[in-house]
Amino acid sequence: MDGKVRSAVELNKVMSIDAVKVKLQIWDTAGQERFRSVTHAYYRDANETRDKRQENGERRRENREQRTENREQETRDKRQENGERRTETRDKRTENGEQRTENREQRTENKRQETRKRRTETRDKRTENREQRTENREQETRDKRQENGERRTETRDKRTENREQRTENREQETRDKRQETGDKRQETGDRRQETGDRRQETGDKRQETGDKRQETGDRRQETGDRRQETRDRRQETGDRRQETRDKRQETGDRRQETGDKRQETGDRRQETIERRTEKTSSPLMEDFCSSSPAL
Repeated sequence: MDGKVRSAVELNKVMSIDAVKVKLQIWDTAGQERFRSVTHAYYRDANETRDKRQENGERRRENREQRTENREQETRDKRQENGERRTETRDKRTENGEQRTENREQRTENKRQETRKRRTETRDKRTENREQRTENREQETRDKRQENGERRTETRDKRTENREQRTENREQETRDKRQETGDKRQETGDRRQETGDRRQETGDKRQETGDKRQETGDRRQETGDRRQETRDRRQETGDRRQETRDKRQETGDRRQETGDKRQETGDRRQETIERRTEKTSSPLMEDFCSSSPAL
């Protein structure tokens, strides 16, 4: 060999540029003249490819910017729509509140109007009743006066007749009255004696009734005291039961904590045993592998 390179060295490589896969072919011709015609074929349209790549990159950037602007515009439109909806909702709520207020005021005014009408009707009825009662009283007063005048006239006539009759009968009546007075006094004494006896009996009965009532009150007081004692005992029993439940709950909690601690201790012991087993088994396995013949 004369020491010259008879062939060119070719290197193929695939790269990713701007998310586009590009295949590179690199030739090392060592400056030989016979490979100069090949270089022209590979360098053809190299500038156009670069321009196209640059245009594609610009288009991608423009598309990204356009998409970003569209998203921002959509976001602004949505925010505008949400603001308008909120404004409409507030306006509707304000209108509803005003309508409710007007309805309440209208109902209140109607109730007041009805109350005024009722009060006016009640006043008119009371006035009519008063006038009617006044007329009735005046008519009754006139009738009573008329009747009293007639009675007085009759009474005068009767008195005149009775005076004469009285004058005749006074002496006879005086004698009869004296006789009757003596009899009445005797009867009055007997009646007083009977009344005293009855009062004595009534006083005894009242005394017995008071004693019975006193006994009943004492019994009721004793019953109330017993019931109060029973309530107190029940309250004490309920408190003791509640304390017992609380103690049982505390005991259960303590047992649960003890069980949890024991579980943790068992888990730790298990982990320790596993670690010791692994440490112990590793040298044995290495010895076994070293001593065993290769498969």
